[in-house]
Amino acid sequence: MSHVELISPLADSPYDSESILAACHRQQVMAGPGEALTGRPVTALIDTGSDMLKLRTEYQLPASAARRFVEQAIKRERLLGVHHPDKTWFLWTPAGGDDTVVIGNITPRLLALNKYDELNERYSPSSQIGFMAQMLDDYLAVLAKDELSLDLCLSNFGVDADDHLFYLDDDFYPGSSLTMLSDALGTWVRALEWLDEALAAALGKMLSQSLRQHFSDTHVITVVAEGLRGVFIPPQRQAVAKALIQALYGDQTFSYQAPKPKNNGSVMALIGDIHGNAPALECALEYLAGRGIDHGIMLGDVVGYGPHPQQCVEMVQAL
Repeated sequence: MSHVELISPLADSPYDSESILAACHRQQVMAGPGEALTGRPVTALIDTGSDMLKLRTEYQLPASAARRFVEQAIKRERLLGVHHPDKTWFLWTPAGGDDTVVIGNITPRLLALNKYDELNERYSPSSQIGFMAQMLDDYLAVLAKDELSLDLCLSNFGVDADDHLFYLDDDFYPGSSLTMLSDALGTWVRALEWLDEALAAALGKMLSQSLRQHFSDTHVITVVAEGLRGVFIPPQRQAVAKALIQALYGDQTFSYQAPKPKNNGSVMALIGDIHGNAPALECALEYLAGRGIDHGIMLGDVVGYGPHPQQCVEMVQAL
């Protein structure tokens, strides 16, 4: 008989095993790039309208091992405190199954920061910058305290009806590098057309304050700023990147120049990890054409995950 076991629920949890069991039998949607809901392609999501269930179908574990996995996840989440306080983990044993169980969790339905249309209806650009600054502050707090990294994709953070921000991903990643932060900033500069120079400066100022708060050595500001300077930024967005970098440094004076080749010799391109993302490949090829670079090596992973595999294969074949 199908049943659900809640693992270490809080005393005031709004969820019980009966309501979760009923939700588990609703229509599942597989997450992934190009899908309505973002996540790993092996993750099944159930949207009840008020809550979101996440079923970790990649794990095929007996009940005892699954329980240990969940208990460790709960212990870490409560220590770091970046998830919604109502998040509840459970084990679901489907009817007629073998001795394995499905690991899952449920949280209130939050508005993810990559849902731009809904965000723009509810929040001004300056408010969205505030959420992004809080997202980076959470990242730095976890990094400085536990040497773990949050995944800085906008889809991994969401706000509730009271405008509180929470981490949506289940996982933390080992490492104490600030590279992911610089890469995330570069992605935002490239992708968010509404992010202008004034908003970028506001974000850079708040990020600078967070870096000073969480790290005693202010050299981390240089690490992040120069990391952003080394990220690819198309010419039409370089003024935005410049504003962000200058705000990070604050009163210190640094000149910004777009990266240029250090010699006049021939340059060869290395292209890889396209993963079916045709717009990104088009952008990279336009940049190479503008630089007059017409020789390169394809490192692989042309398809997989992304929504444009056939188009990407044809574009690569045409090179």
